[in-house]
Amino acid sequence: MNTHTGLAAVCAAVLLLITGCMDMLMPLPEVDRPEHEESSMIVLQLGTRERDGKTKPVPSANHSAWIPWVVNQEGELVRFKASVNVSDLDTFFYSENLNSGTYLLHGFYHVYIDYSLIDDGEIARYGPYEGYPYHVRQELPFDSPITYSLSSSSVLSLGRFFAAYELVGGLWSREEDRYRVVPDSLSYEVVSGDRAILEIMKGWTHSNWNVWSQRNQIAE
Repeated sequence: MNTHTGLAAVCAAVLLLITGCMDMLMPLPEVDRPEHEESSMIVLQLGTRERDGKTKPVPSANHSAWIPWVVNQEGELVRFKASVNVSDLDTFFYSENLNSGTYLLHGFYHVYIDYSLIDDGEIARYGPYEGYPYHVRQELPFDSPITYSLSSSSVLSLGRFFAAYELVGGLWSREEDRYRVVPDSLSYEVVSGDRAILEIMKGWTHSNWNVWSQRNQIAE
């Protein structure tokens, strides 16, 4: 082995080690412990595809936030927590301590800031479920809802989803509703049978995730 080949191998090994350490140090989102023996969890991820084929998370911020449009069998909207910082996942949504039963995924909501509705000097807060007066919630449905059955004491993945869309203006625009999604530009890609998210979660064995990992039935 010549010097250049040996150096390249060493550099590759060091890079792999550093990347692995960064993954281990990446903090997992906070999650509550199961409240009951029968408590369950629903998870899913949403991203966008870039021209080079890579994927990236959708926003989850005070100016623009996507949230799943899921209702339970009582017709109530299910609240999800979101994280864009989980390694190997797009925007990761999860809702813990749910009852077993039938759940409908209608699509997604997009909550954006309309700058004509915010006072001068006011700092916008993140809170897609809070109904802040400067937030507008867009309903962005699928062509038809998807039905899921959640078992007790389990972790259910609704799958992986991609959204392709355009904004009215975006970051550099001066439009008051610059972050609004243009409805006619939206299209979804649905990978409802994707279980990769459960494979990744199975390795989350610390903090409160350890208890949920035991209810993750991917290995069964």
